[in-house]
Amino acid sequence: MNLGKVLLGIVAGAAIGAAAGVLFAPKKGSVTRRYVSKKGKKYAGKLEDKFNDLIDSINEKIETVKDEATRIAKMGKLKADQLDAEVKSFTK
Repeated sequence: MNLGKVLLGIVAGAAIGAAAGVLFAPKKGSVTRRYVSKKGKKYAGKLEDKFNDLIDSINEKIETVKDEATRIAKMGKLKADQLDAEVKSFTK
């Protein structure tokens, strides 16, 4: 699933829910606004946590790929050095 679509869905759902809550609220406007504000902060915190988890996961994958690329490059250099040594010994 595309992360952009998920985030857009979350934001749209929160906005629709907040609007419906304000329209159909049995409480005073100030109480409702305070409630919506608290819920918004709560959801924003959860969204931030999920986003940070995603960033951490991406960073871990990047590090894994980087380590693997370094390992492959070292092996390639080792093989190239071995081949160079063989060519030099053959030409002598």
